[in-house]
Formats: sequence, C-alpha cells, structure tokens
Amino acid sequence: MIGALLLCGVFSGKTFAQGRLKNEQSVVKMAGLVVNADQMSSDFRAKSTTLKGNIQIVFRGQHLSCDQAKIDYRKKEIVAQGNVKLQTPTLYAEATALTLNYEADTAVMENGIIQSGQVVFEGSRIEKTGPNTFVAENAQYTACASCPPAWSFSGRKIEAELGGYAKISRPVMRIGGIPFIILPGILVPLKSARQSGFLVPSLDYSSTGGLAISESFFWAIDQSKDATLTAKYYELRGLKGQAEYRYVLSEQSNGALQTGYIKDRAFTNEYKLSKDVDRWFLQYQHYFALPDNFIQRANIRQASDLRYLRDFPDELEGHGDPAIESRVSLTKNLPGQHLSIEAAHYKNLLKTYPLAENDDSVHRFPEIRYSITDKRILNSPLLFRLDASYVNFARDNFGYDDMSLVGCPGGIAYCASVGSKGEILRDGSFDPTQDKIRTGQRFDFKPTLALPFSLFRFIEVVPQVTYRETQYRFQLDEISASSNYSRSAAQRYLETEISAKTSLSRVFGNLSDANGTRIKHEIEPQISFSTLPWVRRADHSFFGEFAGQRYSRIYEPISDTDLYGRNKLQFDYNDRIFDKQLVELALTNRLTRKRWRNGFPSYERIANFRLSQSYDINESKTERPQPWSAINGLLNIKIDNFETYTTASYNPYAKVTNTSARVKFFDELGNYLQTSYERIYLINEENEVTDRNQTENIGLGLGLDSRYAGLEGQVDYSAVSSKILSWQYVALLKPPGNCWTIRLGHKQVIGGEPEFRFNFSFDFGGS
Repeated sequence: MIGALLLCGVFSGKTFAQGRLKNEQSVVKMAGLVVNADQMSSDFRAKSTTLKGNIQIVFRGQHLSCDQAKIDYRKKEIVAQGNVKLQTPTLYAEATALTLNYEADTAVMENGIIQSGQVVFEGSRIEKTGPNTFVAENAQYTACASCPPAWSFSGRKIEAELGGYAKISRPVMRIGGIPFIILPGILVPLKSARQSGFLVPSLDYSSTGGLAISESFFWAIDQSKDATLTAKYYELRGLKGQAEYRYVLSEQSNGALQTGYIKDRAFTNEYKLSKDVDRWFLQYQHYFALPDNFIQRANIRQASDLRYLRDFPDELEGHGDPAIESRVSLTKNLPGQHLSIEAAHYKNLLKTYPLAENDDSVHRFPEIRYSITDKRILNSPLLFRLDASYVNFARDNFGYDDMSLVGCPGGIAYCASVGSKGEILRDGSFDPTQDKIRTGQRFDFKPTLALPFSLFRFIEVVPQVTYRETQYRFQLDEISASSNYSRSAAQRYLETEISAKTSLSRVFGNLSDANGTRIKHEIEPQISFSTLPWVRRADHSFFGEFAGQRYSRIYEPISDTDLYGRNKLQFDYNDRIFDKQLVELALTNRLTRKRWRNGFPSYERIANFRLSQSYDINESKTERPQPWSAINGLLNIKIDNFETYTTASYNPYAKVTNTSARVKFFDELGNYLQTSYERIYLINEENEVTDRNQTENIGLGLGLDSRYAGLEGQVDYSAVSSKILSWQYVALLKPPGNCWTIRLGHKQVIGGEPEFRFNFSFDFGGS
C-alpha cells in the first residue's frame, strides 16, 4: 500500500500539484493525445512512443503525469511508472504504476489511492473498470479528512462507483486507525443524491422502557417521495415498529404521515392488566394548494391512550395540553371574501385512567365559515362586512351530561358523574334543571355597516353598527324533549360603536444622506365607545345569567366554575352575551428602520409597544364598582441579534400583574441564549386573588455551535414548588475530519421520567 505520508496528505485535504506542460513549443499531438516530455522516442513499426522526464499527457478532459511512460497506439494503451498522477473531472488518483486504455477509459493501478470529493479509497491494486467504477484489492475506504482518519473501513476488496455505492467485503471498521468491529460486508453510499439504505443504529434508555436499540431503513421511493422504516426494541416494553412517509406534490403542496405500534409489556405490568396493551400513534400533516384558490389542510393526531404523549414525547407532541386536537379543512380565498369548512376532533387528556374512553369529548363536525371584508356599497363611503358561521357540536352516545347531587367536592351543589376509570355515569333520564346539554347546532350571522370619515384631516373616525343573530338547535331524543326542554333557542342583539384614532410620527437618523439609515417613530392613540342598545337573550336553561357581569370576563376560558356557577356551561364563550357599555383606550408605539442593501431600501419593524385598557360604564353604576379592566401591555422587539416578546396584564383592584416574557440573544452562526419568565395569578369575579403565586415559571435555553462540538438545551423551573419541571439537552461532538457526528440527548418531560438517547451519524461522502 501507499505509505502513511502520502495517505495523510490525501486525508488532510492537501491540494496535489498538477504537472504543467513544460514548453508549449514541445507539445506533440498524437492519436488524440496531447503529449509533452523531456525526452521522446517513437518506434513507427511498433507504433509506440517512449517518454521520459516530466511527462504530461492530456486526453478527453483527463490529465496524466509521471516520470516515464510508453504509449502503445495499437492497444490504445499508456503504461506509466513513477509518481503517477491522474486527474479527471470527477477524481484525483496517485499510483506507483498505471496501465491505462485511453479509448475504453479503463486502467489498472499499482499501490493506488483515489480521491473524489471527500471520499478516499486506496488499494494494493485498483482496477478502473469504467469512467467512475473501480475495484480495489487489500483496500481501505474513508470519507474523513483527518490523519489518521477518524473512521475507516479496510477490506479484502472494495467495489466502488462514484455517484453510486461502495461494496466492501469483510470490512474492519477502524476508529482513529484502531480496529473496532469486523463485519461480513457493508454497502456505503458515494453520492450526494437521496438514496435508499440502512441508517446508523441509535440507543435509548429510560427506567420504564429500559435499554432500547433502534435500526432504521431509509427508502428513496422517487424524486418526490421517501419513507423511513424503524424497528425499535425496548428491554422492558418489547418490539416497536415505526414508519414515516413524506411526499411533495408541488412547490407549495406537501405532506407527512408518521405512525408507530407496540404491545407494551411495561404498561401492562404497571396497570396490572390481563394482557399486553396495543399502544400506537398516528400523525398526518398535509397542505395541498388546489386550483381556483382552494387550499386543503390536514393535521390529524391520534394516540391509543392518554399516557402515550408522556411516555413517547418525541413521537407525538402535545404533552401537557388538555386535549389532542385533529383538524381537516378546505378553504377558498377570493378578493375580499373567505370561505372555509373544517372538522375538528378532540381527545380528552384530563383523565387519570390512561385507557379511559373518549365519549365525553365534544367535536366540531363540521364548522363552516364565510366572511366578507370591508366592501363599499354602490361606490358610497358606506362599508359593509359580514361574518357568518355554522357549527355542529357532536359527541359519541349521549348528547348531555348527567349531573350528580352527591359526592361533589368542596360543597358544590352538583357535579358530573364520573366512574373510577373516567367513564361517564348515567341514570338514564334527562333533568333540565341540572343536567347539561353538550351537543347541538349553532348558526351565527353578524353583518356590520361602517361609515369612516376624517375629522380635522388628521383624526380618523369610524362609526359602525352591528347586528348579531344566533340560532341554536339542540340534539335531544324524544324522551329528553318530553321533559319540557326546548330543542331550539335564539339570541340576538344590536351593537353600536364609534372609534377615533390619529397618528403622529417623526424620522430620526442620518437625514442628510439619501442612503443613510433612518428610524421612523409612530405614536397612534385610539379611543372607542361601544354599547348594546338592544339585547334579546334566550329564555332557555342552556344559557347562563350574564346580565350585570363585568364585560372584561367575556373571553375567559370556560372552566369547572361555569359548570356549577351561574354562568353555566355552553358550547364556548361565543354563546355568552354580556351587557356592554364600554370605553376602550389604546396607545401604540411603532419603530420602523429603513436601511439600504445592495442599492435597494429595506424596511424592518424593529419594535412595537402597545398599552390598552377599558372602562365599563355599567359596572361603574353598581354598589361596589370596579369599572377599570386590567391594563394590558405588549412589547415586541426584533433588532439585529436581539429579540423579545413580552405581555403583561395589571389588575388595578387585585394589584397583581400576570406576565409572560421571552428574551433571546443570537448570532449569525446559530449560537443563542434565551430566557423566559411567566407569572400567572388566578383572579375570581370579585377581582380577588384566589391563590397567590399559583404559577411562576422560569425558563432558560442555550444553543452553542462550533467546529467540533455543539450544545442545545433548555430547562423550566417552578418558583412555586422550587422544582425543575422539565429539561432537555442535546450534545453534538464533531471530531476532526468532517465525516461523523456523535449525538447525546437527555430529556425530562413534565410528569415523565428521564430518557437518554445516543447515536452516531456518519458522512459517507454523500448525504
């Protein structure tokens, strides 16, 4: 084999000197060859030429240099010896001796070494069987640029095709030149295009699953589709199969399907079940741009049980959410109009028993929306807009919940009847005074007329009037309907609003230079007054009693308090009608930066700061008035290598602030430092804090990337419990040679257990 000095020269990426034609006047063209040498002698009978000293031969885009050579024109053959170097458009080669057929483009090299891109292989004898195919004996292959190579394979024979694969017989894998493992055979890629093949195995560990090893096969189906098939064996859980299928339909349209299945022994033992449980997940994401501005979207997420997201957080995201949501939609956008139809399915995760049924979840199937943005009526200044929607709220089996009068916590009058395994208990009869209807249909129609005008040329005034009609049809069987519970209901109101705003601005920066950087500061104050002069609420037990309540509570999420309180339980907050006589104040500050890039102006919104608050006139007339809403603040900054997004809501009566803040520093190389803070107080209807410091979390994220290592991680800490809630990190080691990566991952999800993951990623000179 070639000596270590020459081999290290190739591995270190050294550029080898190419011989140049010594004297242009001594160049000779023979049989399609351009030849130059210090000495030339031709035998016309033998039809051959002998060359000595500084030999340079150019043919068919290839360049050969050596110390001595003989050209046989009858055999179309060149026999070269001494410091042989051959360069083609796809490779560079060195050898002690070379026999080359310049017509068939074949060759035999003695003690040869070949480099193509990052791929290097050598052998005591290398046969070039075609333009890019080789067979090497007593060979060694690597894609590392270090010396000694970080990893390499030595084998009895290597059959290689540049742009294809290398088949190695009886390979010995070496790490840093030291033998590591012997294999019966291996096939490695030598091309950058997507290609089918086995990926490097990975190792995981968790206390519940034990040690796990996985092996994946990547299948390049065609140019627009591929798949990854994975077999993963857990020491304590068993064998698991996973699959991911990806496709691209067009530049805008694509999708992916992921799934997995396991008969989980550990899960069976933990819950003392009689047989192994089938555990699985399915996730399908799809975006399809159709003709005529139609777009079809799908985001389907399903799991076999309520613990799956916690046990396998890397497979299906959403651990910590109240439900798994799946959506399928079809939308059409026209100038000034929007039409959509959507179906939404929910899997309730707020149950203790992981195999509980999902018969209490309420789904939206379907939901149809149509809207018209501001549109002038008959070329007049009058504007018209419309929002209309239809929703069918559906669930499995019963359309209502049986509420119990006994066994309720905290002295609650009545509560939902639930069994030990999370199942809904029913008494077989519907009581309209306490049971809760959960299914039905809702049609909402809301047209608006607006007449914007300018006052004193700099104040924009917009008076508008809105009418809203909402119709309901509840899904009750004949027995339930006979309980004097009406199957239909309606609500309607008229809303008037007038708003006024203006804008003040000033430009700062280098105003004398037309191409200088400038920053524009805009201040936009706004005030509006809105009221409901006419309201007709439905006289139906489905609806709560919202008259006299603070309007600021209209968008609060529905909770258990609504279930047994005077608000009762509707489909969502859109069913609530609060009395409204409201003054709203807002102040917005914006900073916009103008810079010149390559002779063209570039505009960036670098900062946005907004304060808003409302005053409830109806609330000011009560015995214990608290008319001011919370002061809501928003700060959003993104400038060069810094960004922050912060929201704050200060309650003037509870004297507490709910805050969520994120600050991030980053650079162009991908390094970043991020910190977050969240503090949430629960405030009741009387503006009193129910549990001080109920939520106070601190988060820290870090990302570092260098030539030989990388680190990315985050941690979430609770200041209330003084405990770390979750954390994860991924450490990457990239040894010299630019040919492999070692990845170590460590993860802890909320309520779960630590998981370790370890794998290698090799670069075989392709991808």
